[in-house]
Amino acid sequence: METFRHYKNGELCRQECVDNGRTKPDIVTEFVEGQAVLEQRDTNGDGAFDLQVRMSKGKPISKEEDSNHDGRMDRFTAYDDRGRPLCVREFAANPNEPVKTTRFKEGELCSVEQTDNGRMVFTRFQNGKPVKQTIDENRDGRPEQTITYNQQGTVDSALSDTNRDGRIDSWQYYRRGALSRTQQDRNHDGKVDAKSEYDGGRQIRLIMDNDGDGHFETLTAFDTAEWTKVTDLVDTAGRRGQRLSYSGEVLRKKEVFDTATGRLVTFEKFDQAGKIVMSREAEDGTGALLTWRYDAEENAVAAEKDSDGDGLTDIWYHYENGRVKKVEEDRNKDGKPDLWETYDAAQVVVCQSEDLDFDGTADIERRY
Repeated sequence: METFRHYKNGELCRQECVDNGRTKPDIVTEFVEGQAVLEQRDTNGDGAFDLQVRMSKGKPISKEEDSNHDGRMDRFTAYDDRGRPLCVREFAANPNEPVKTTRFKEGELCSVEQTDNGRMVFTRFQNGKPVKQTIDENRDGRPEQTITYNQQGTVDSALSDTNRDGRIDSWQYYRRGALSRTQQDRNHDGKVDAKSEYDGGRQIRLIMDNDGDGHFETLTAFDTAEWTKVTDLVDTAGRRGQRLSYSGEVLRKKEVFDTATGRLVTFEKFDQAGKIVMSREAEDGTGALLTWRYDAEENAVAAEKDSDGDGLTDIWYHYENGRVKKVEEDRNKDGKPDLWETYDAAQVVVCQSEDLDFDGTADIERRY
């Protein structure tokens, strides 16, 4: 690179630096009383100056840049009296409104105000790290989101106004940069009605107040070994009434409990398509258990009953086209049926047989 210096009255007034083989200078510096006051640079070699720095007493006062080399200056920097940046303004299509304004205090980053897709994002910094950020989606002066940061500069909390009514309705809290817990006001009545907990950024629990009465009646766990999620429905006293177990989004098991005693009342099992394959019901106060089994069309095909709650089946129901076709009963508790009944399509008994001596063979048969 060649350097050409121009003098006036014996003092340096202009200096030009030209890259070998080029006709236009790449750097031009103007001097007053021997001190540089203006420097212009052509940083990409297209023949046009895209950087201009004004100086006083050897320190920069301002800087203008054409960052995208379209012939228009779009980044302007102002400096304090010690040559440290005070403010950087960046422009896009509108030359009267900056898309980004960066401010400094004593040379340290203080704040950044940026327009992004029509929204205003303002970030405040301390010791070079963000401490608070607000996002005003519609630029009405009321931010829809406020983000706070910890001393390490990672997100500590994020508060949002999701429906833009001027009230916060979503709260997110972080631990070591990962989401830890959230709260939501989903119906925007001013009360929290959903709370979530996270482990390593993965949701593990969710409790919800679905009817807005202030009582969280739906408790869902996402960290069980067997199921994708397990949801408990509880009453105002916290007593469980139902438990729903899911694989993916498909209900695979449903349990209904007596809230007064905690005793299991009804149990239903579903296949991968969500169709019922088995159900079991306990009769109130008797200890009896009745179990149904279903086909692929969810029609009952068989049922078993433990009528005294001793853990042994003593009544068997056989179905055809969803109706009881045959019933077998073990009346002496030896594990073998000794009473048989056959039903017609109207569910009326048409034949009854009994094994009176319990040898496994019917001794009496009645037809109706």
